[in-house]
Amino acid sequence: MTGGSLSTPEPAGIWFRFSVKCDRLTNARIEKAAKAAGLSATSFVQKHFEAILTAQTAPAAPPPSTAPADVTRDFDVAKSVGITVTALRLYRAMDCAKDGNGHVQMSVLGLADAAGVAPASVKTFQQKLMRRGLIRQVRPASHRTPAIYHVFSIGDQS
Repeated sequence: MTGGSLSTPEPAGIWFRFSVKCDRLTNARIEKAAKAAGLSATSFVQKHFEAILTAQTAPAAPPPSTAPADVTRDFDVAKSVGITVTALRLYRAMDCAKDGNGHVQMSVLGLADAAGVAPASVKTFQQKLMRRGLIRQVRPASHRTPAIYHVFSIGDQS
């Protein structure tokens, strides 16, 4: 028998490739978004397809509930350090993702997703956090890797 059974497992290392058809404008938008995320266009599209397939199989998570006291506390914390509540959400996402040295390296899309903010606003919020001394850029983004930031605890001397 030359073919092999369809019920036998695939050998390791076999990958299937798909093409995505799009116009020039869509291609430019994908490349721009991929660059902002610190990914190649191929990796960017792959991650989105994985997210689509994961979303189809994963049960929908209930929206997080925020007690009124937490909203007031968030407002007070943000006001005390001179930022908005939305910028505080980005700061907290970066703070949660930092390593043992206080550094975080995440793509713009990853940060936007973790903080629940628009990807286009991440850099603006990061600049505000840097002006307030809450984060410091350790290494700028390069062609394929996101920037590295040091995240200070609120109240630390930078």
